[in-house]
Amino acid sequence: MLNLLKCEFYKLKRSKSFYVLIVLGIIDGIVGIILAPSLRNDCGKKGMIGMFGGEEFLGQIIFLGIFTIYITNEFKSGYTKNIISYGHKRRDVVLSKSIVFSTAAIIISLILPITVTVIETVMNGYGEIFNFKAFAFILRVTLIMMISYVVMASIAVLISFIFRNIIAPMAIFYLLDMANRFASAFSLRSNDVKYLYEKTIFYIPNIAISNVISISQMVQVVFHGLVVIAFSILLSIYIFNKADIK
Repeated sequence: MLNLLKCEFYKLKRSKSFYVLIVLGIIDGIVGIILAPSLRNDCGKKGMIGMFGGEEFLGQIIFLGIFTIYITNEFKSGYTKNIISYGHKRRDVVLSKSIVFSTAAIIISLILPITVTVIETVMNGYGEIFNFKAFAFILRVTLIMMISYVVMASIAVLISFIFRNIIAPMAIFYLLDMANRFASAFSLRSNDVKYLYEKTIFYIPNIAISNVISISQMVQVVFHGLVVIAFSILLSIYIFNKADIK
């Protein structure tokens, strides 16, 4: 398992798509500030809240869908079959890829909020005295968002192991992006849709950026996130164990 992890992290460091998506995230943030006058006048805290709250509408979901190529391309090349032939357990293959993919998903997803927050803080200040309370707020928002990123990453891994081709995961994540946009829009018009939307993983950013969050909300986010992550990984292992890898 340890050797697989080392190998996966080594491949991640050499992954061109990983660095391309990081650069795209930085460009996304810079272009957004240049084109949107409201962003140019925001302080760092307001920019951070805005980016974490609306990041999924700025390509984050699609970016993760694109990055599934990190997993699916190895089915096409035959690398995954070779790893199994060398005696590595399929369970360990799934776990190592899940850990590294989730790490990459966190980095890719944090780039845009960090870029905007840093630039706006330099231009207009953070917006309040940077004390322990401010630091605790940043830490809380970031940790909850990281849970959200890992949840999405675990779903991406599951879809990748189900279809084992390059196109399907990208297409499904594009459809997830569209579904999220429609659900968010309709939730503003219908209380029933809003109630259902608030139960999905797409609503986690709204909880994360709230000024006040209850212990029960925090526990709910962590519990539901861990359930989805565990279910996705276990199902990925089950599907991979049953799959005929050619």
